[in-house]
Amino acid sequence: MNKAQFTGTIPQELITLKSLKILLLHDNKFSGTIPRLPATLQTLTAHKNQLRGTLSLADMGELETLTLFKNQFKGALELRSACCGLQASRKEGPARCACL
Repeated sequence: MNKAQFTGTIPQELITLKSLKILLLHDNKFSGTIPRLPATLQTLTAHKNQLRGTLSLADMGELETLTLFKNQFKGALELRSACCGLQASRKEGPARCACL
């Protein structure tokens, strides 16, 4: 779904896709917050949208790659994941990662 100029919010129903591993949402016009996502997700690219709010990664132990730059997040982004190999990218400010 990348570069398709989608608008609106990211569907909450994505949590029901139990085998979802890669979600490419970058270069669109999604707004609002990022909903809870499946624990199986390994890659999430959501950069270059209009997203805001917080993102909980507590249940996303498979997540390896996360890109969120060029959105409307405010302050430091707290990233907590069971996966210590998470590669976080946030060009607007610091991303703090902690292994649980």
